[in-house]
Amino acid sequence: MRNRSKQQRTYNRLSIFLIGALVVLSLFASCSTSQGGSVHISLDRSLVREAGPQSPDLDLEIASYELTLYGPERTTIIMERTLSAEVQQTTFDTLPTGSWKLRVQAKNTEGKIVRSLGYDNALGDRLIAFEVRRGEVSVVDCTLVPYWVGEGDLSLSLDWSLVDLDLLSTKPGLAVSITPLSEVSSLQGVQVATPLGGYAITSQEADDALSVELSPENGILPDGREIQLALSALPAGLYEISVELCTEASSVRLWKGVRFASVMEGGTISLDISLLDPNLQTGSITFPIEEHLDALGVSFTSTAPSTLDPGQKGEFTVAVTGQGSESSLSYAWYVNGEKVESETETETETEGDSETENDEVFPEILLYSFTEAGQYTITSSVTEEDSGGNLTNWGMAQWELTVEQGEVD
Repeated sequence: MRNRSKQQRTYNRLSIFLIGALVVLSLFASCSTSQGGSVHISLDRSLVREAGPQSPDLDLEIASYELTLYGPERTTIIMERTLSAEVQQTTFDTLPTGSWKLRVQAKNTEGKIVRSLGYDNALGDRLIAFEVRRGEVSVVDCTLVPYWVGEGDLSLSLDWSLVDLDLLSTKPGLAVSITPLSEVSSLQGVQVATPLGGYAITSQEADDALSVELSPENGILPDGREIQLALSALPAGLYEISVELCTEASSVRLWKGVRFASVMEGGTISLDISLLDPNLQTGSITFPIEEHLDALGVSFTSTAPSTLDPGQKGEFTVAVTGQGSESSLSYAWYVNGEKVESETETETETEGDSETENDEVFPEILLYSFTEAGQYTITSSVTEEDSGGNLTNWGMAQWELTVEQGEVD
């Protein structure tokens, strides 16, 4: 009887333990499931070709994307996934909640990284941070930028063979300035050489920009007006390249141009610049001058008086030659440099008509009374206008007149 009671107590204890263990496992499983979340990653390829107008001699076509997830905090979980170039989004399910980090690298067919996430100063790497929450889908939009890491080379070729030889009687001086437009390391270690063109480097300075000045070693040759500038160990990045040609003697600028280049690790970018700027070219222009631009022929008629008495009215008429067939003339009169108006003709009786009328006064006739004795210069200025009222020509004539004091009867 005592043994049966002992066995019963043992059975009861075992049942309670098993039930308790089952409850704990159920709670743990429920807790683990509820703590999970997902992340949906979208790749933005709009900036895939943002490297600039020039591309290095590298295969920049994206063949695949490699995604790496790190986290959450206080764990060493690492998840990786490779996507083809055609796939722009993917989802990671059942991730533990917490803070994660993502790395995205776009690679070409050779496996070389050509694009990545931008550098995050807070994270100190090309990563992007995101949160995974229980029962939610986190959305992460990734914009890829050029993978400017490491060093590359730049080959700069200038050709002015099409520029007139007499304009560049000697080889010009050359100044090249290379300014980084992205964050790069120091430019102090950049190596510059001139493998072609007969130029010597006279100055090289590296600060915020790399400045190089070159001078020709020999005179210019008709078939040698070109130069190649080679730069190696140039930090990867986007650059503005300014090229300036100056006369060697007076440093007068002949030409200046600017280019942009994306230098990437392990590649050489080549820039070929042909100096075809209009300021370095010559041409011709012709201005046709026709005969109608000659001054009008203006002359006083033979009826103009040479002498008059004080108070006597003189009549002056001019003849004009060279007038266009569809133009009109305007007259202006001056007496000793003062502009005057023609006086009205006195009333005269015409033959066969008892009525009196004023003779018509034509603008090319000057009627003027001289009240005082002296020497006078009569000037007639004639201008020609086209049908639109535009001045097209001009002419002038002068006449000398003496007004004498006569005898009193």
